[in-house]
Amino acid sequence: MNSIWKESFPVRSFDVGIANLLKVQTIFQFFQEAAGNHATHLGVGYDALRSLGLFWVLSRVKVEITRLPHWGDEITLTTWPKGVDRLFALRDFRMSTGDGTALARGTSCWLLVDSEKMRPRRLDSIDRSFPLNDREHALRETLDKIPVPPGLAPAYERKVMRSDLDVNNHVNNTEYARWITDALGDGEGASLRALQINYLEEAKLGETLAFSAGHIGGEGKTWLIEGVNRANGRSIVQARADLEP
Repeated sequence: MNSIWKESFPVRSFDVGIANLLKVQTIFQFFQEAAGNHATHLGVGYDALRSLGLFWVLSRVKVEITRLPHWGDEITLTTWPKGVDRLFALRDFRMSTGDGTALARGTSCWLLVDSEKMRPRRLDSIDRSFPLNDREHALRETLDKIPVPPGLAPAYERKVMRSDLDVNNHVNNTEYARWITDALGDGEGASLRALQINYLEEAKLGETLAFSAGHIGGEGKTWLIEGVNRANGRSIVQARADLEP
């Protein structure tokens, strides 16, 4: 089994935004695709876990961006599992050009979830073993809780539509990346250099999420974003975005 997975992706016309640069959401899509393919290769992919009544859920993720590729470029995404922290399975990734020039890097925390009880399960509940690269780090930091203060400014509201749902019948994690960048408001014109997203609860079909955002510090380079279920006031997703003016 390959402990490190490499996969190449072309940057297509619908992967870029108005500046002809890769959308931030697409970084998360490339990572999700490569991580899923690697998990299948390791025997812990979607079909293997489905037979056990389990599935993977992304709980926390952070990406740091060096620069974004353009339409027509080809990128290589390298990813690997690097260890376990309590219930979290840790996975890192790097994104680069074909000649190895760094574009982005990230780290993530995944939960193994029981599809019937919708509760996390211990990783040793699956009888699988696969290689870990615990000395290989794209980002060394631990992804902790994001302290979101009260009083963030309302940004917009978004109803969960059927097109937002994935094969597990919940909002795909990559959709949140798009919603969060849309919530930046006045920060939209700045360059995003880092984004951490913590997924707290499931958003269901028909529910409305109210997004709010605000910057911390004097120069407005760091923004905090939160998506709250409008019906019950519970936080669904929180994020921290570091911008470069």
